[in-house]
Amino acid sequence: GEEGYARLIERLVRAAAESLQARGASRIVLVPVERDRGYVEAAASKLRSEGVNVAVSGEAVEGLGGFLAESPDAAVRLDYRVESVFTRAFEEARTAALKALFS
Repeated sequence: GEEGYARLIERLVRAAAESLQARGASRIVLVPVERDRGYVEAAASKLRSEGVNVAVSGEAVEGLGGFLAESPDAAVRLDYRVESVFTRAFEEARTAALKALFS
């Protein structure tokens, strides 16, 4: 339900922040799909309370849900929109299944 989805968005925001920090970003900008703005803002607020420099853009992106995560100069942009996350998970599962079947 809603609570599980909120936890999913929080995990994705945390993963995005860690990934951008590992690439040298000192600040993370989240650009949400409008329908998930509240979830993204809540997750960002939690990270800020832990000392992470994260902001939520006033702009929005198109998508079914989720967000983009960017470095402040937008040189690095990670796609955490729902359709992108599901596509990556499907491709990973497909690859594993093919490997198991044909190895």
